[in-house]
Amino acid sequence: MDVEVKHHLSPGTLVELLDGDAVGVEDLDGGARDLLRSLHHVGKVGRIDVYQTPAHGREPSKAVSALAPRVAVADNGARKGAAAAAVKAFQAMPGLENLWLLHMNVASGAEGNPSAEFIANLDEPGSGDQGAYLKLSAMQDGSFTIFNSRTKTTKTYARR
Repeated sequence: MDVEVKHHLSPGTLVELLDGDAVGVEDLDGGARDLLRSLHHVGKVGRIDVYQTPAHGREPSKAVSALAPRVAVADNGARKGAAAAAVKAFQAMPGLENLWLLHMNVASGAEGNPSAEFIANLDEPGSGDQGAYLKLSAMQDGSFTIFNSRTKTTKTYARR
């Protein structure tokens, strides 16, 4: 069966969490990115705390940079998404505190990935990958945490 992918029909979500916001957008095309940029400029979407990357962690657009996320989280695979160029682009975004990855991008090597503390799985599936996860929790005071099940550590982000 042939399935036509219509990225421009992919859903987007703005979650307002008391004093913090999170945005999750799927595979936005250029027109949808322009709409997101426009919404930001007219004050409908301001700075956000958490950005869930589309397309397994592709490079952020200017619209995403305009949202000034504090944290980005990529649902990537060991060999899919969050390539070295995308990681570098995220890390260069003003105001971004951390980029979290579900898997280390094995093709990018250590220099093409964030620090291991921000990666849930360091091995490829079938070669030691334990199926670790990242868990984001929002607090009533506007702060949030991200728990890495591989390291058993939690990083807290204070309300801004």
